[in-house]
Amino acid sequence: MQITIEPYAWFGTNDHHYGEKHIQLIAYKARFIDGSIQLVDHDEVRWVKRHELVEYTFAPADVKFVEILAAEAGCSIGHALSVEDIKIYDFFQRKR
Repeated sequence: MQITIEPYAWFGTNDHHYGEKHIQLIAYKARFIDGSIQLVDHDEVRWVKRHELVEYTFAPADVKFVEILAAEAGCSIGHALSVEDIKIYDFFQRKR
């Protein structure tokens, strides 16, 4: 991503399966130090407040972490990701 961060706390681990493909995400809470984000696997980046997370759709493997962040802000993302969103995302993942 071409940025410098300072990790300060373990946040969690999430194992997710996209069909037969398995990924394990390991997350840490970190402070942004400097740099410009260069997108590699994503189409867009935005800095948002936790309560604004409900306005966005996330990749299925990311949802666990987003739910935790939203819960810490006292909100839920239950309606932010539908089964149809997951089907569409999985379709585009397979096409790449």
